[in-house]
Amino acid sequence: MAEQSIGMPTTGSGDGVAGGYPTARMIAMETKTLSDGVLLTGSLLGMTGTGTNTLTVAEGSAIVDGYFYENTSAASMLISSLANGTYSVIILVNASGTPITVNRSVAGTTVAGWSVRLAVMSAPAGDYLLLGTIQITGATITAITPAYASMYGSANRPAYQVFAQMFGGIATLTAANTLYDLSSYSSATSTGDNILVTDTINNFIKPLVTGLYAVSVYVQFQTGTTGQRTVTMLVGGAARHRMTIAPVATPAYAATTWQTVVNADQPIQLQVSSTIASQSASNGTFTVSRV
Repeated sequence: MAEQSIGMPTTGSGDGVAGGYPTARMIAMETKTLSDGVLLTGSLLGMTGTGTNTLTVAEGSAIVDGYFYENTSAASMLISSLANGTYSVIILVNASGTPITVNRSVAGTTVAGWSVRLAVMSAPAGDYLLLGTIQITGATITAITPAYASMYGSANRPAYQVFAQMFGGIATLTAANTLYDLSSYSSATSTGDNILVTDTINNFIKPLVTGLYAVSVYVQFQTGTTGQRTVTMLVGGAARHRMTIAPVATPAYAATTWQTVVNADQPIQLQVSSTIASQSASNGTFTVSRV
């Protein structure tokens, strides 16, 4: 059949397959429309539990090799019985009637037949989606590393109006020629699509998806009309772009926009400096937009 559809009444007439649509058709539909990966709903199946003996995976949903998985509330897995080492946290597809043994699952140590479930495995195999890894030392989770670079399907990303902003950043430039974080942001906002995360405590905006981003910056420098003032943009802790102004009035303003490729899970931050001591910066605002 060259032409077919899904959604008609399953009466045997037209495209409505009598008795329901076959599994292969449903898998093809979900793969072609959503691809594989975590969907942009809920809390994105985020993992927590560092410093404890329990891994918690937040609510969310995903497509795994065409199979739809959904977790409507936080799911927990006790890991205290596992040996020291690195383990993969996965969504495992069991497309057979025989249970699959895993290191840990929400149900215990198996994933039931004909189901798609969370699992912790030291050597994952079969059809699965990797959410990340955990490090276990002394029956405690010592590190959680999400697989941001691979866990999102290519079709699961909105194309337009993806942005995040932070407002009111300040800095006291006590010493000359010294970089200071623009910090103490008073507020933040975003499009709420879970592509960009704002953090007013640690002073960054972080993309969860690799891509080309535009970063717009505005900073107001107080006092002093001599020397130079510099704004530096850091990506993943390393300087990526920089602009310098020579103030001729008080206050002086620095504003610019850069475009740069940022990898998933790399925070974007701003730092400021002055060639003369005892200066200050205020009203710092920066916007990150997905291009």
